[in-house]
Amino acid sequence: MLAAFRAYYGPTMNAFEAAEATGRADDLQDELEALFNRQNTSPDDNTTSIPATFLRVSVAV
Repeated sequence: MLAAFRAYYGPTMNAFEAAEATGRADDLQDELEALFNRQNTSPDDNTTSIPATFLRVSVAV
């Protein structure tokens, strides 16, 4: 799942670009893998399920 975020999700792509510039891409990879694994609630090792909250705020002027 992290590979998909790294390849297609803008904020993660930017984080890896910055980390590569400072030689810390491997550290970022390790930290994000640990985070994904901690947050994954799926009982199946081949499936990722990470609960999240989404809030959309619209303002009309």
